[in-house]
Amino acid sequence: MKLLFENWRGYLNESKNVKVQKTSTGFTLKLFVDQPVGIYTHNREGDNVRNTAEIFPEYRGKGYGTIMLLAAIKTAGDLGIEFEEDNVSLTPAMSRLYDELDEQRWIVGSGGSWAITDEGKEELQNWMKEENWREFCDEVERFPDIATSQEEIQKSLDYFYQDHAPSKGQREDLGNWKGHNMVSFSLSGGDILFFAVDDKDRARAYVAVQPFEESYSVGNVRKTKGSGFYTTDLYKWLLKELNKGSLYSDSKQTTAGESIWRRLQQDPEVNVEEPSDETDCRWRLSK
Repeated sequence: MKLLFENWRGYLNESKNVKVQKTSTGFTLKLFVDQPVGIYTHNREGDNVRNTAEIFPEYRGKGYGTIMLLAAIKTAGDLGIEFEEDNVSLTPAMSRLYDELDEQRWIVGSGGSWAITDEGKEELQNWMKEENWREFCDEVERFPDIATSQEEIQKSLDYFYQDHAPSKGQREDLGNWKGHNMVSFSLSGGDILFFAVDDKDRARAYVAVQPFEESYSVGNVRKTKGSGFYTTDLYKWLLKELNKGSLYSDSKQTTAGESIWRRLQQDPEVNVEEPSDETDCRWRLSK
């Protein structure tokens, strides 16, 4: 989608951005942190206002809803649209979020109409410019496991394979591996999206990697059960396919994510180093 506002370009970096599509009745906004985090739509027909917001399950509870709402209010102002609450479908949680933004003086308004303040713009700008979640760490930062059903995982895989990846990069077929067609999409900035696709052209696993040190680090990972291989197998395939000699973890890990690396430690075919200052607080996989 086309980024509408030139003045937002100064806020963007490779890992965080906001993309907006203007519609005949309002706009749609998507928030990205390496991968899609959430989507917000604002529609107005006459006096009727409809706002819908969704932070994808795996990204909830991390403050992204606050940033997305703040970005939506700014977007409305940039488009010359009066931003109003949707009183029909306004939830208690969303109402509290408006109150919190108001208390922080990031937005200003009354009667359900809001505009972003200079303080709000600065907060949004600071968040966009932030390149690292932490300046240093003594260990890999851990956060709770993501409770996601197999149906939700498959829905996510379908989106990334059918819609997101083709719109971002050039497809390359990498051949057959464990009964699956391996496909990659190379993005600007060096990120690569890998998919294991079944004989019905449906993605069963997905791994995103981004340049790190002399090789790459693993970012977003999705896999359905019953695919005929383990995530550890997929990491070993990536190590060979990337041919950089090593593969790193992200600096943040769920318990489930960490367990993948610990299982790899038991594999005699590879070497796994635990997070340390030398590896910038990441796991490192090598032959």
